[in-house]
Amino acid sequence: MVDWERRSIIVHALRRVRTEACAAVLFGELRRVKSTNTTRRYLKEVIDALASMPPKLVVDGFEDLAQDTSFTHRMRSIFRGVLEDLLYEQRRGQGTP
Repeated sequence: MVDWERRSIIVHALRRVRTEACAAVLFGELRRVKSTNTTRRYLKEVIDALASMPPKLVVDGFEDLAQDTSFTHRMRSIFRGVLEDLLYEQRRGQGTP
């Protein structure tokens, strides 16, 4: 049996690791783990960890997920919301309101 709570704690700690490799592992988790009542909290932690990374590391990944029809409409909507926030943050960082 998988300990989703322990995995969530590990993913939370990964918020401090802001590398392409870490982002790739977390995006891989989103593709690998099916969303169920049991995994929903874990997947939210993965999304939050990715959303906390610099936009340049994760924008492309969220764009891909938002277009991937293997995810439910609800999940793609979540990905689009995170993507919008990241793009806004990226524009603000460049001095564009």
